[in-house]
Amino acid sequence: MRIWVIDDEEGVLNMLGAALEFHGHEVRAFRDPREVPFDGPEPAPDMVILDWTIGGQPALSWMEQWRLRLTGVRWVVISGDPSVRAKLPAGVGWLDKPFHLGELAELVNRES
Repeated sequence: MRIWVIDDEEGVLNMLGAALEFHGHEVRAFRDPREVPFDGPEPAPDMVILDWTIGGQPALSWMEQWRLRLTGVRWVVISGDPSVRAKLPAGVGWLDKPFHLGELAELVNRES
């Protein structure tokens, strides 16, 4: 599965990328959501995992901007604020920080 991970915390980004690659996924990691490539030759991801607050905006703002370009993508939001979960639209996956890597693997397998 092709997965894009977007988080401004380098440690989280590295950990998520390494864990997902270990489980056989093709991962692209971005610290800045403005770096996400939409018009290049690269195929779209199957899943996007992004932090709730990234680039000074909530994940929902980025998702709204990207949904037209990334059709059929499964979305997962990660946050340490449990109240965020109620703000997410139906069908968006959720991972509560801090989390165990086993929870990440379960979520990705369930969403795939």
